[in-house]
Amino acid sequence: MTDSWGTVLLLAMVALAIWAAIRRRAQAKRLLEESFSALEFDTPEGRVSGERVTVVSKRQKYMSAMWEGRQVGAQPSDAFWYCVGPGPSYFLVVPSLTNRWGGLDLKWIVRPLTEERMRAALQGDRAGMQRAFGAS
Repeated sequence: MTDSWGTVLLLAMVALAIWAAIRRRAQAKRLLEESFSALEFDTPEGRVSGERVTVVSKRQKYMSAMWEGRQVGAQPSDAFWYCVGPGPSYFLVVPSLTNRWGGLDLKWIVRPLTEERMRAALQGDRAGMQRAFGAS
């Protein structure tokens, strides 16, 4: 009888951990989407919101691991988003999402890029290059 209760308890703990990871991932995605839209970017057409900027490539190895619950603590993410705005204008946007006991903490770094630097950053990323510059 004790073994069956231990198994039930273990399964409940696993289910709770999976539920928490799914919830954390959904919370992080919602936070990223909402706050990206509110960011402001300086473009040749003037200052625009994130709603007018397109993310063409994302590189976020650690952030994905954090969403899946493999990383804990207050270690910041290492995500790099390459974006295109009106003009055209190019940006490196770094969301720094930190998983803390009290929830998620998000800070953004926005850096303008020249077309040459954007092309260099997207080298080897065929889909990102296509989204940024169209057919080549």
